[in-house]
Amino acid sequence: MRSSTRRRVGTLLASTALLASTAAATIVPVSAMAAGGPPGCVVRDGSARFPTLQAAVDAAARGDTLSVRGTCVGGTVITKPLTIEGVKTRSRGTPKLDGAGQDVVSTSASIKLVDLVIKGGGTGLVAGRKSDETVTPTVTLKRVRIKDNGGGVALEIAKFVMRDSAIFDSVGSGIYIDDSRTTVVVRDSTIHHNGQAGVWISILGGALTAIDSSIHHNGLGIRTVDGRRVTLSGSSIHHNVGNGVQMEGAGLYLLDSSSIYRNGGAGAQIQGTGVLCSPRSSIYRTRAYGIAYFSRASFGDGGCVAGANVHDNLPEDIFDGRTY
Repeated sequence: MRSSTRRRVGTLLASTALLASTAAATIVPVSAMAAGGPPGCVVRDGSARFPTLQAAVDAAARGDTLSVRGTCVGGTVITKPLTIEGVKTRSRGTPKLDGAGQDVVSTSASIKLVDLVIKGGGTGLVAGRKSDETVTPTVTLKRVRIKDNGGGVALEIAKFVMRDSAIFDSVGSGIYIDDSRTTVVVRDSTIHHNGQAGVWISILGGALTAIDSSIHHNGLGIRTVDGRRVTLSGSSIHHNVGNGVQMEGAGLYLLDSSSIYRNGGAGAQIQGTGVLCSPRSSIYRTRAYGIAYFSRASFGDGGCVAGANVHDNLPEDIFDGRTY
């Protein structure tokens, strides 16, 4: 029994090793359509038409709305507030931004992206920059799919909101948060099938709120290293290869009416001084403990209500490896 437990703990700790992952425009001629290539790119700003998104962005005034038809290939750098909307047509199909290996969209300004597929980049979306700490852009996604990139979304100093959207099939993490001033809100969305973490909050990273959303089939569900706060409301973390939640260092996870289940590692692995609070939530059917504590981690302290229903986990529901 003791050796079996040691093997489980070894597997659990090994799963922590899964884990971190600008811009010239390439023009695709309209003739590519006839040759069987992607539908040509047309971007409109009022009555003006442009063959690339970068050309339209450069010519746009602050606050303009750009409409994208077809597939626009190459990276786009944005330095002014804009709205970019995809328009699906019979001849050009679903509007896409294809980075062709470059970061697809890089912005230091507040932008709204609507009805687009963002794919084929080193990173799908890069927002904010530490080199200019006076600017905190707000990036809003609505009905956007970010897929098949090296990394999905990389955030330095930014406010990021995604709704009715998805980030999936990244080689690295779905969302990578790299500054304590960054806030992320995920609502009615999914983050799935990313090679590393669904969401990775780096050292002194920012805050994450997930509402009515799902994080599943990633290398890990959510990983935080001294993150500020993670709040899940009506959400689920399930079928990830490693741990559902992996908390390292200080931080607070609040699971409210949410569920963590069927992950390959622990439901929640807590190291350092992290606190897990779980009112009206469930953690069940994981393969390496429902909750695993290490160092000075705690469950339900700090004024939180400990109300999780932890059950049917292998080899047992709770593992306490803390040092006192």
